[in-house]
Amino acid sequence: SFDEVHRLLKPGGKAFIMVKNHRDVRASKGTEVAPHEFLINQTDDGMPWNNEQDMRLTLLPRAAVLDICGKFSHVMINEMTTSLDDDKYLEAAWLIYLTR
Repeated sequence: SFDEVHRLLKPGGKAFIMVKNHRDVRASKGTEVAPHEFLINQTDDGMPWNNEQDMRLTLLPRAAVLDICGKFSHVMINEMTTSLDDDKYLEAAWLIYLTR
């Protein structure tokens, strides 16, 4: 958890965290079972993440990430996207840089 990262870092210490976000295709291929939590329960032939079937993933929007990171002295968030299978699927992740 982000609280644990904050606890472990020394003052001025830095962390880098990468997490999938709410724009990732997995959100559209799953069922939202709680706010921002998706059960991956749909598949397509050749889908690159078939091994994630029946997993629960938390896919957060930027505002939720900022709320979680409130204890840090500096937070920078960038988005990284990758398309797969001739632009059929979009993988989207937050690149989160934190300073305690």
